[in-house]
Amino acid sequence: MVDFPLNRSNPVQSSDQTFLLLSAFLSGMVIMAVELTATQLMAPFFGTSVFVWTNLLGVVMTALALGYWLGGKLGDHYPSKEWLFTLLLSASFLLALIPVIAPWMLQAISASIEEDLVSLVVNSLLGSIVLFAVPFMVLGMISPSIVRLLSSGIEASGSVAGLVFSASTIGSILGTFLPTLLFVPWIGCKRTIFLFAGILLLLSLIGLRKAILWLFAAIFIFLVYRVPGTLFNQADIVYQTESLYGHVWVIRDGRGFYRLKRDQKYGVQSVYHPQKVLTDGVWDYFIVAPLFQPWKKHQSITIIGSAGGTAYRVWQETLGDRFHFQFEGAEIDPAVVSMACRYFGLNYPNLRINTSDGRRYLVQSRTRFDVVLLDAYHNLYIPPHLTSLEFFRLVESRLNPDGVTLANVHSWLSTSEVVDRMIRTLGEVFHKVWIINVSRTNFLLVATNGRGDLFEAIGAIPPTLHDLAGRIKTRSHRLTELPEAALITDDRPLSAVVFDRAAVERWAVLP
Repeated sequence: MVDFPLNRSNPVQSSDQTFLLLSAFLSGMVIMAVELTATQLMAPFFGTSVFVWTNLLGVVMTALALGYWLGGKLGDHYPSKEWLFTLLLSASFLLALIPVIAPWMLQAISASIEEDLVSLVVNSLLGSIVLFAVPFMVLGMISPSIVRLLSSGIEASGSVAGLVFSASTIGSILGTFLPTLLFVPWIGCKRTIFLFAGILLLLSLIGLRKAILWLFAAIFIFLVYRVPGTLFNQADIVYQTESLYGHVWVIRDGRGFYRLKRDQKYGVQSVYHPQKVLTDGVWDYFIVAPLFQPWKKHQSITIIGSAGGTAYRVWQETLGDRFHFQFEGAEIDPAVVSMACRYFGLNYPNLRINTSDGRRYLVQSRTRFDVVLLDAYHNLYIPPHLTSLEFFRLVESRLNPDGVTLANVHSWLSTSEVVDRMIRTLGEVFHKVWIINVSRTNFLLVATNGRGDLFEAIGAIPPTLHDLAGRIKTRSHRLTELPEAALITDDRPLSAVVFDRAAVERWAVLP
């Protein structure tokens, strides 16, 4: 029970004061939980770029600010518990509406992004406003209303406001951990938002004390039970799930290829076809790596960012008769590893996948590898700690004397700061560096301190893959001079802003 110093009769009964503080605590928890879940709800449609984060957080903070102001104004006009719990009831229904309309709404808003990348900013902003502006504005009105109720007839109104916002902030702390560590991996984004909307619904029904309103709770529970837990229901999506690291889904296209997509609208992380080995993608180019040491029949290979394991399959099925491979790898998301075993044939007996961060995996590993493939780089962004000078020195320390490392890099332009800084940093650690222009936006960097040579490796590609060897050769060249670009270090990382600037450069020069 909370006691406040009174100078006249307080219209809020002493027995209700603790319940009002509980309401502040739970509303703060819901605000933070839904905000964090919203980022994962939007990621499959817009990605996780700094643009998307900025838009979402900007909309949420603006809506909350408006809610605080409006809640204070209306709280003075309607200083009653009925008004407060009506706000909670309204907020619960607005939040419950989000998972219902989000899939088709975000799909429609994001439909043009693949044709017009500049619309990412505008479209993600529009999606944030449509889905979250009104619910968060109503949520923002709750705390001022509680402060007004508890401050009626109270001398120390500053203490009351401090206590209310403290309770709300403590709730926000809990709301930070619950969705990301528990509910989203367990029940998914949609049902997580339903769950927190249900908490506000229950709170409002208890506060309003009207039996007829409990019918809403029964209807709500029925709808949650009936709603599909998936974000997508298209026929070509054969599997989808959510984990600590985002949304994962497998798509089967018209040619029978299974494609792994993660929290981005752009690009595919792995492909698989039951009857075909080559993919017509960057994974085919990885074939050169073991051929840097054609004399070494037993080779140890690891991939940082194994995903669906397409590279393992290319190596095993094309060169397995020439080499005895021992495969390792790091994939941070256990859900992806499980999916790869089920849909991508990732069941080789000579393969071991570690579900951990790639850098931590290399630090803990005591194996010396012949090939280290860095394939944890996303289409728009590269994890900064996997690009630094310190990281590449770690990679080099885990390579055998003639070992080779490959980095699969995406960038909007070959002359962008992204590629230049990557090359400059690799060149500080490795004496020989090549670049393979796989496509206009996909570049494979190859580096070694050993005896191997890329063009000799291309010449050792099996004759049955003559066309592939020709493509790789025509798109490859050795970098004899390093670009004048800043080194990437742990202290000066390759930030998301660099990628966004590169994207803007692309939009400026390409039709």
